[in-house]
Amino acid sequence: MNNKHIMVTGAGGFIGNNISNYLCKKKFIVHAYYNSKIREIKNKNIKYLKRDLTKNIKINKKISTLVHCAALTPPAFDQIQCLKINQKIDDTILRAIKKSNINKVIFLSSMSAYGKKKRKTLFENTKSSNLDSYGKSKVLMEKKLKLLSKKNNINVIVLRLSAIIGSGCHSTFLSRLSSEIKKKEVNVYNSRSFFNGCIHINNLNMILIKLLNRDFTGFDVLNIFSSNPVKIITIFNLFKKKLNKEIKFNIIKKKTNQYTISSLKFRKTYKLPLTSTIKNINMYLKELKN
Repeated sequence: MNNKHIMVTGAGGFIGNNISNYLCKKKFIVHAYYNSKIREIKNKNIKYLKRDLTKNIKINKKISTLVHCAALTPPAFDQIQCLKINQKIDDTILRAIKKSNINKVIFLSSMSAYGKKKRKTLFENTKSSNLDSYGKSKVLMEKKLKLLSKKNNINVIVLRLSAIIGSGCHSTFLSRLSSEIKKKEVNVYNSRSFFNGCIHINNLNMILIKLLNRDFTGFDVLNIFSSNPVKIITIFNLFKKKLNKEIKFNIIKKKTNQYTISSLKFRKTYKLPLTSTIKNINMYLKELKN
């Protein structure tokens, strides 16, 4: 990648902040857009720009690549607010791209783009069903980016993220479990079902670098997750063992919607390495313990 100038939106959040710092370490010139505050002390080697992305912005002509992370997410914000504000943010970004020299976009979408009632195995071509408002905001932006790619000859990869874990993460099954496990008893749903819907932020960063350093053309969608699904009860036992907690698990027979994510496209089309679910979770548990 010749032009090292890269724009990251949502740099004040957990994911955007981590991505900005990682790209800086990899010698990219990072233009980090944030709205309210930065989660950690600002990195002196990053160009920070405090901007309201619901309003018009200008993009430095040196920037050729955008990693778009900015979005309101539930449960911190209600569903309707997520849809309304995310559309404003995305439309601002789209207008700015058209007036810029950006030719490569990586958009951080979500598994919510598949809807509430997901199939047992998710593929990138699985159709959406029963979308909530947050999921709608992601699908709408994906469609707009597909049109932008076709009309303006801009290369776009949509990354549909599973739960991103790491020190400081929030609003995920695993971050909630880290709080629940402090109790004497915990209810376990889908104990025998398999799970691989998570990835550590460090591994997401490594995938991003590999994508940024290769030539991709047109528009594509790629699920981001971990390999080697494990049973839900195995995850609970991992937390119990690593955090040294004496706890009783109540196995609930009632099942909730549970799914695994296919690695077919990830491995065959992109030939990217995947880290196992156990390794991703152990990385997170090590951080919780320290």
